Amino acid sequence: MKNSLQRKKQGGWLDISLGTVFTVVGIMSAAALFGAAALYSSADSSVVETKSRSIVSDVKSVYRNSTDLSALTNTTAISAKIIPKDWITGTSTAQNNNGGIVTLVSEDVVGTDDGFSLQHTLFDEDECLNYVNGMFADSYQIDVDGTTVKTAGGSTINATALSTSCGDSGSNTVKTVHTKS
Repeated sequence: MKNSLQRKKQGGWLDISLGTVFTVVGIMSAAALFGAAALYSSADSSVVETKSRSIVSDVKSVYRNSTDLSALTNTTAISAKIIPKDWITGTSTAQNNNGGIVTLVSEDVVGTDDGFSLQHTLFDEDECLNYVNGMFADSYQIDVDGTTVKTAGGSTINATALSTSCGDSGSNTVKTVHTKS
């Protein structure tokens, strides 16, 4: 009789302990899930930034002996293997890792067709902020949704304009402008 009474008391204590363990494991699993989602978003913008730097470098290399960049379009960039293979969706179209459209065209920076722009669509707020800050040093000018956040040739970023412009969730368009040299 004494043994069965002890087992009942111990069984209740065991149930409470297991309940606590399951609660802790559930909380940790939820935290890991949200952490992984944030890490994935950060990784996506990092991949886009790395591939964009490669595009900028490749354009400068391919066009280094040209008088201008007037011939630069998505079509010529795809045929010259400037745009990464996994972004190419057609003979003249490309999409980044977010599914956003990538556009590469010549730009008038100081003279006519002496620079180029690389534009991405569909950045969420964090991706927009990370990409702009990551591409800052390599860009002559940066616009987010038509608002200039780095002025032509500038050495600083307009933080107020950047935070306001990158505020759209999932629909930001970022355009970086680069010189030929």
